[in-house]
Order: sequence, then structure tokens, then C-alpha cells
Amino acid sequence: MQAEGISHGAAFMCESDGAQHMPYPAPSYLDLPYQIAQTNGLVIRRIAKDRMHVVMRCDAAPAMLLEISQILSLPIDLEIVSIAHFETCLALHYGTEREYDAAINSGKFGDVYDKVTELTDAMVANAIAQGATDFHIEAFENHLAVRVRCDGKLHEQFRIPMALSRTIISRYKSRSRLDSDLADIPQKGTMMFPCGQTELEISVSTMPGPKGERMVFHIPRTINSGAGFDLPGMSAEISLHIRHILSKSGGLIIVAGQIDAAVSGTLYTALGLLNDGRRNIMTIENKADTAIDGISQIEVERVFSDDNKHSKAITDTLRAVLLQDPDVVMIDQLKDRKTAEMAMQAALKGPLILTAMDCRSAIEVITALRELKIDNMLIGESLRGVIAQRQVKQLCSACRAPSQAAGSIASRLGFDRGTGIFEPRGCEQCGHSGFSGYIGVFEFVAIDDTLRRLISSGGDEAVISSYAFMNNPNLSSAARRLVISGETTAEEAIRIGQNS
Repeated sequence: MQAEGISHGAAFMCESDGAQHMPYPAPSYLDLPYQIAQTNGLVIRRIAKDRMHVVMRCDAAPAMLLEISQILSLPIDLEIVSIAHFETCLALHYGTEREYDAAINSGKFGDVYDKVTELTDAMVANAIAQGATDFHIEAFENHLAVRVRCDGKLHEQFRIPMALSRTIISRYKSRSRLDSDLADIPQKGTMMFPCGQTELEISVSTMPGPKGERMVFHIPRTINSGAGFDLPGMSAEISLHIRHILSKSGGLIIVAGQIDAAVSGTLYTALGLLNDGRRNIMTIENKADTAIDGISQIEVERVFSDDNKHSKAITDTLRAVLLQDPDVVMIDQLKDRKTAEMAMQAALKGPLILTAMDCRSAIEVITALRELKIDNMLIGESLRGVIAQRQVKQLCSACRAPSQAAGSIASRLGFDRGTGIFEPRGCEQCGHSGFSGYIGVFEFVAIDDTLRRLISSGGDEAVISSYAFMNNPNLSSAARRLVISGETTAEEAIRIGQNS
């Protein structure tokens, strides 16, 4: 992917450790034509150690800066200068090779601060656009580091001069209704941020540090009501089965997996599908990270260190919610006997109950419920379906390389020797890692009459599993499918098989 107007055949100036400027033959697409640099108020000054130093005119809009960051996938050391200083920089960069720092750093920031407000908003908007779950501002010796968490990993995007630290932190504190004068104690707040036709409620926390305050913004996921159930990695067949079972009233549906953003995302996707304005949908959550218009979300504060007291808070809340004539109730986690029994009994009487359990597979859910001493008959009668999911690293589609499964790999995955697979290589698009985040691996068990009898009678889990996956893929076979299609590696599929 290449930005429109980016020039070819350019050379950069690279600053060595001794502050002496020397020609640096950077890749040709990393410089901007003079006219675009002048119009947008940006100069890509140099490249060093897989980073860019960008000089930004104080009245420039941040849009082009953010576009460069996304297209080139390189962290940016950002320097914001006055209009006069930018003109000097422009002349030096595109004209002579005279000393740069003395000319640029001789003055003060002057009219820089008027543009900070737009920059701070643009950086948050950029994080949201990338699908980030968190946005970090961290103070170091000579700069503020701006990092975003995407696909579970932090990626540094900008370094901003410490001279702007107080202004940027104060701006974010003001937006989050925090006390700008308190820099030596942690604070918590929320920031309402426009996103399309709605506003996101972003959780904000601060923490004092030796070099200055740091801030973390937790960005809620956005849910499209009435959307489908097509999650990355999920087969069309499983998606169809889940949509069918969600269309039925009553019963209990459990999502099995590690209690993290991936499992929560599946629950929220189900809520978005059900949220058609004709159902009374309510949730019971420790913290409602994702606001959904049209759904009543009840938070249960985790203020008790005693699990029994916390369990009582959940069951008391569930009891109150069931008096509100709900059609759908989502409980973010099921982990104790009392809550499980109440949820199952409620599911038998009318509302559809959605919840999650920290289990590795669909069949392990049944084992876990039995270990909670739940009656087999209650499990069998209330349970309608179980979605189990895991995550594997997703290969970068731009640089993955075709290969053939070696003998040992092929035998462990049940492939023929020489079966076509893919391996990671690494490119600029994926930060030379060979991967581009994670993709889901799913299995789904719909509880039909035969499974209901097997569960209710206390049948062996191995027998239940054999029947459940007689004609349906389990996690291991779903992972193998992703290997063949080039979505992940053989090693990742083997890892899933070992832990299922």
C-alpha cells in the first residue's frame, strides 16, 4: 500500500550518535514530494533504526501524519514546530544540507500549543479506527511515547517532545474530568468521544511516575445491532448453527474459552444480533466495557475480596434482573454453583441466558458444571448449545510463503506428507513478524435430544464428545482447516490440539 503523491528516488538525512548528519539511502517510498510536504505541513526528516523523525508544522492537520503512520507501519518521533521554524526545516530538507538542529532548535515552540487539542483528539480517533482496545501515553526521559494495543499487543506509534507533556496530559485530563493539578496520585475517569453517530465512553486512568504521569485509555468495542455472526476464523456452517439457536427463546448458551476480550467479543456479537428493538435485553457484568444502545447493562462492582460475597452480589443482581421481564440475559462469567443453578432454572422458564465459562473446550463445560455439583438433569434440560473458542496467530497475507508439511508435522496433524501449508516470512506490513494479529478457532455443540439424554443420565464425557463431533469439526480439526487455508501455521494448530 502506498500513499498518493509519495515520491521515488529520494534520500534521507540520518543522524548518527555523534549528531553528525550523513546521507542515508532510505527506501524510495519514504519521502514526500516538496509540494505535498509544504501543503500538509510535514517533513519526514530522517529514518534511523526502523523509526521515522517527522517534523510537523504547528497549524497542520494531523490527518496526513496518521495516514503516514498507518501506511508505513513505523513508529514516529514527532517534532512540532512553529510556522517559521517549519519553513526553515522545509528549505533545509529539500534544499541544502546545512546543519538542521541549530536552526530548528534555536527558537521556542511559540504558537505550537494551539494545535495540541486537535492532535490529542486525532490520536484517540486513530486508535479507535485501528480497532485498538487500549491507548497509552507514557513519560520517559526525553519524550512521551504513544502506544496502542491491537490484537493483544502494544505498538508504539509516536514519540512527542517532553516540552508538550504538560499540555497534552492536561488536555486529556480536562476531557476526562480529572484534576489537572493532581499529578502525584492515581486518578480514574471517563472521556466521552464521538464515534460515528454515537459516543464512546472511554475509561481513563493516570499513574504518577519518576519522569511524569502516564495515562491509559480503555476503548470499548462497538457493536453493530442486527449484524451477522461472522467472526474471523468461524466457518459459515458454525455461524449458521449459532444464528439458528440464537433465534430460539429460552435455554442456556455458554461460550467456553479464556475469559478475555475474545470471549467477551463473542457474547457481545450475539447481543448485537439479538438487539433488534423487539427484545428486552439485560446484562450482568463486573464492568460494562462496551456500551450498547437499546440494552440495559447492570454493573456488579467487584468490591469484595471474598468470592462468596461476590457470588452473592451476582445472584442478588440476577434475581432482580429476572423480575424485569427480560427476553435475553447475559452474565459475563459463570463460575459458582449458586449462580449456575439460578441461571439454568431461569433458562427453563423463559429468557435466553448467555454466559461464559473458563474452559478449554465445549465438552469441558459439561465436566466443569458437574464439578460444581450441578444436577445432570438440570444441565441437560437447560443447556441449548456451547460455543468453544481459542485464538491462534494469524499469518500475514502479504508475505506468507507456501511450503509443504514435513513428515513429523504432517503426522501430528493427520495430513499427507507434502500437504501444502504456509509459513511466516516477515515484511514491512506486519512489522517483519510474519503475523498480523490473531484469528479465532471455533467449535460448536448444539444440544439435541440424544445429547440431552446422555448428559441428563450422567453419560461419560468421551461418549458425549464422540457423538457431538461425529459430523461437526472440533477445535483441532477447525485449526487444521485454518492451516490449509493459509490463515495460521502448523505449529499453532498443533498447540491447539495439545491443549484441547
